Amino acid sequence: MSAERIAMSLLFLLGISCSKPEAMPVIPQVDISKMGGSWIEIARMPIFAQKTSEYGWQDHYELQTDGTILVTGSYRKGGPQGPWKYVYGKAHIPDPQVPAKWSVQFVWPFTADQWIIDLDTNYQWVFFGHPNRKWLWIMSRSGSIDPKILNSLIEKAKALGYDTSQIIFDTPWSEIAPR
Repeated sequence: MSAERIAMSLLFLLGISCSKPEAMPVIPQVDISKMGGSWIEIARMPIFAQKTSEYGWQDHYELQTDGTILVTGSYRKGGPQGPWKYVYGKAHIPDPQVPAKWSVQFVWPFTADQWIIDLDTNYQWVFFGHPNRKWLWIMSRSGSIDPKILNSLIEKAKALGYDTSQIIFDTPWSEIAPR
């Protein structure tokens, strides 16, 4: 792992693990097996380790036999045509009765809450949030989302106490150079 990735992961995890989670509703049911595969970022309120010079964020989730989820994040650095960079982590569900509350670890011993606030019934888009309401990620399978749905999710975030003026909209997936 490069020094840059280690530093980014440490900053990310220190910031998240030091914040006190607040009560926030999550969806009641999640079929974790349907969360597997790739999710492309549409919008985010970035953690301080995520830079605005990162494009085409994509997470790939792979369910493991022990119940954990292997997380591979990828993005283009410096622009939509820049080199691909990767980060690796593992997620687990601390309470099986609440499968929407994930705990993600990129660097031991730090973990970060990544909660599913809303999810398409066909698992085509997801709204992940952190209970401190400073970070959120809206992702889709295809790299696009119906504008009405996106606006609805942003309104939901605002109603939950997120400062939606801080949301960054990612470069359209169609403009990101393929691997």
